[in-house]
Amino acid sequence: MEISNVHHVKHWGETIYPQLIEVYVLSGDVKFSYINVLFHGEETTLAALGAEAVYKQIPEVYWDSHEKVFAKQPEAVMHDDVWVTTEK
Repeated sequence: MEISNVHHVKHWGETIYPQLIEVYVLSGDVKFSYINVLFHGEETTLAALGAEAVYKQIPEVYWDSHEKVFAKQPEAVMHDDVWVTTEK
C-alpha cells in the first residue's frame, strides 16, 4: 500500500514503484493499493479528486493517468508552488 501526497511521491514512483510492480505485483505475491493524503491544500485536493474521477470513469487508465500527473510535476517543486489547477 502506498500512502502519499503528490509532492513527495514523484521520485518514488519513477524509481521504486516500477520495481515493486515487476517483482511482486505481476507475480501475484502482492496487491498494490494507493491512498491519497491531502495535506498541502487545494492543489493536492485537486490532484486527488482528478485521480479519483479517472478511476471511477475509466479504471483501466488510472495508473497511466497517475504517471502523467507526476510527469508534469516540476523537478524542484516547493510545497507552496502551484502546478495543479482546474485549468490544467
